[in-house]
Amino acid sequence: MTGKINRSKSNQSKSKNSDNFPPIYSAICFIDIRDSVLYAHALEDNTYGELLSAFHSVVQGVLREIGGLVKMKSEPLLTKHKLKYLFEPRIAGDEAFFCITHNIESDPEYINGKEEEKEQLKTKREQMAVYIALIAVLKIRDRWFLQGPMWKRLEQQKPVIDIAAGIHFGAITESKRTPFKGGPEEPTYEGYSISYAKRVESVSRHGHYSNIAVSSEAYQMLRNTIVGRSMLKQLVFFKPISFTQQALKGIPSTERVYEIEFYTRLKDMGFIDSDEKESNDSTINENEDAVFRGYVNAWKEHRMRKDFWLYNWMIEWLMKSPQIRIDEDTVQLGFDIALIAANSYKDCDRVYLDLAYFALQMGAQGKREKTITDWYYKALKYCEQSLDKNREIDIIYEILVPAYNEYCSQTGANVDLERKLQWTTEAVCSSPLSATSIWQLTITYLQMAKQAKKNTDQYKYYSQCCKKCKDQTLELCPDYINRNRVKELCDQIDKL
Repeated sequence: MTGKINRSKSNQSKSKNSDNFPPIYSAICFIDIRDSVLYAHALEDNTYGELLSAFHSVVQGVLREIGGLVKMKSEPLLTKHKLKYLFEPRIAGDEAFFCITHNIESDPEYINGKEEEKEQLKTKREQMAVYIALIAVLKIRDRWFLQGPMWKRLEQQKPVIDIAAGIHFGAITESKRTPFKGGPEEPTYEGYSISYAKRVESVSRHGHYSNIAVSSEAYQMLRNTIVGRSMLKQLVFFKPISFTQQALKGIPSTERVYEIEFYTRLKDMGFIDSDEKESNDSTINENEDAVFRGYVNAWKEHRMRKDFWLYNWMIEWLMKSPQIRIDEDTVQLGFDIALIAANSYKDCDRVYLDLAYFALQMGAQGKREKTITDWYYKALKYCEQSLDKNREIDIIYEILVPAYNEYCSQTGANVDLERKLQWTTEAVCSSPLSATSIWQLTITYLQMAKQAKKNTDQYKYYSQCCKKCKDQTLELCPDYINRNRVKELCDQIDKL
């Protein structure tokens, strides 16, 4: 699978003007409030109105940030990846709908490229469109729990109201229509792909994990997307959804729809953008802390399911705990609950991957020597537990190597170089474009060369490997030489 779309098959958009307007390939997303009709009957009008207002506010806020309509510390995602909304996102009632596409025809890189390069660039942009649609959904889902209505429901010991989403990638056709009140024609967008995306969102109700569903086209796009230095299939995991033909309303039940079963929250791996708004309001952090504690209490009192979203909320909160300045005992409580909440996963190796990363971060931010050592030890243990459950989670080695280095440094333990060489090699294999992993391998070879006797075959071999890895690191990241101790170690390598 290459993640490419069969355009002849995908282009099922039909309109009277389809000959005049070529198909536009887009990521199409529908989001809505689950069981909203039941809540509309059960809730008072003003309470239900509050719920819809909060939903509109959350969706609009996230989509404005991604589109660059809110000032952020970093470049907006759509601008950064040279994408755009096909039309202004539509938010009405309990539903939101938006499309993300590229503007590649006017891009000089595309215009001046060779045919093969053009196809690769187009595929990459299309993959990023689906990826950013997914990020939008996840951001909306996280922020939904920070809004007033959800927080009030927790305080009143009522179950939280969830949202569902469907994402598809396919062709849309632009056409013209005359406005109801008359006047000049306006562009409108039609297509089978829009109907299909809505059906995918309907099927999400049959899921058991996140209720975020993707079509088979979007699934292939996501699996082959490279973000930062990792393929998305290392960070997001899916399960096929079983559903009846009625669920797709006229679309054959042989079509496959997938649900997000699990996704890691490793920001450094490039999955979730960590930048906040420039107006960094401290009340937001206080609210997140309050919501976290509310969720802990709801969990203890069995008012909340011990499932996907509880686990991910704990992880999201843990990621922000250094900024909120929560004490280490409370952070440990978050770790414990995340582990218990994750028991619903058969493949909890990915849970240990997340927790190993955060234990490593806590060690780096610690102040007391004993506490620092304890966190690094936990990081090692979580890495081992992840590998015990699944040896194919090779991305864990990127956490394991620095955790092992820091633990040995803190405790004065002797480094098992053969073991470290195996780990650093695995780390490079899992992320061949990672300058950090290759530099760790460089240091390991340097240590082994120093340990070997001069003028022996071993010494020559390790010295040669060390120099190659150093050159490769600096080729991938020329600025690496400016990092702490890198220049000093490079001098030692050159003298081998």
